[in-house]
Amino acid sequence: MSLTKCIQCGRDIDTSDAICWHCKTTDPLGLKKNTAGSFSQYPLPSGGNAGLLILAAIGFGLYKLWFFLSAWNDLSAPYKYVAAFYYYIFVVPLKCFIPVWQYSSTLTSYENLNYVIGGFGVFLYGTVGIMGMIAIGRAVLNALKIKRKLLIILAPAIFSAIWFGISWLLKM
Repeated sequence: MSLTKCIQCGRDIDTSDAICWHCKTTDPLGLKKNTAGSFSQYPLPSGGNAGLLILAAIGFGLYKLWFFLSAWNDLSAPYKYVAAFYYYIFVVPLKCFIPVWQYSSTLTSYENLNYVIGGFGVFLYGTVGIMGMIAIGRAVLNALKIKRKLLIILAPAIFSAIWFGISWLLKM
């Protein structure tokens, strides 16, 4: 047992204690100052590469989903219609960016300038096009007096999951 002085009240405390029982400070040795450039006995957790791994997994899942939805006509009966719904809702509008990029990135004979013009063209097209599609979709749903807009997007996936569950249960 080694003793040292508490930095708050000056009394002798055991170095293994995390609290000074006299002044009730939780940092009697002054080691947990987490300001820039100071020492900390208890390092803050640094997350590591978990965020990067999660981002890569989401990106890989979206990549696989892109090709799965693009092959919607190869699926069996109920899943074909659900995949076609999502294909025309998400993939087709995103595929419209390809011709915009191809056209706007060939306007000059300068390669780097073409990349900037192409990126700007895709940004403008995406901003105007996608916002326009969202506005038109909302107007249609409001005209039909549909309140639960997210349910319209998720309904085919819910139907597909129920269909899969029932067919799995009744499989011989």
